Amino acid sequence: PKIQMRTILALVIAFALIQSFTSIYNDPFMKLFITMYAFCAVGMTMLMQIMSFEGNYIDGLMVRKECILTVLKAKYILSCLYMVVPLVILIPTMVTGKVTVLFVFSMACFSMGVVYFMLFQLVVYNTNTIPLNMKVGQRQSSSSMQKVMAFAVFIVPMALYWLLEMLCGKTVGDLILLFMGIVFILLSNVWLKNVYQRFMKRRYKNMDELRSSRMN
Repeated sequence: PKIQMRTILALVIAFALIQSFTSIYNDPFMKLFITMYAFCAVGMTMLMQIMSFEGNYIDGLMVRKECILTVLKAKYILSCLYMVVPLVILIPTMVTGKVTVLFVFSMACFSMGVVYFMLFQLVVYNTNTIPLNMKVGQRQSSSSMQKVMAFAVFIVPMALYWLLEMLCGKTVGDLILLFMGIVFILLSNVWLKNVYQRFMKRRYKNMDELRSSRMN
């Protein structure tokens, strides 16, 4: 996970610097894609395989009541704190006027709220344990749900952004995305508890599959 995060951050830094100090990515689509990628890629790296690493010690997590809920809340807080990194990286882009401060903060809040809400649904469906000593280059199998979520995490924000811009204008559209993100952030305890309850309803099935994949 550490190497994956470093690789993603290196790519984000490279794209942000190119966008800030060159004219290569000046078209609206690339500005949207790079800004969205800066925030969504961090979340995807941390959360796309949620519960897969925990599968190595799932029995220990299930010993104490609501331990899984505590883990989910900790993961959400840590993922949100990581958003500071792309925010700092995008400062030159904002200073040079390539993107507005409102746009960057709307994408950050939308990612922490709506995008993270989507990614945390994988808690219920990820049942393939990833060995803790797996190398980065080693092939990892992805479930159908992970593939769908990886596609949705990029398509939904972009489609929603263009739709809101077309219907309401850029400033109002950014404000709507910002508002949506803040609402989901404020309700994070509610939907995290919902994810936890759904996981617990199928905990025996998930634990059995996590153990089986660990043994294989």
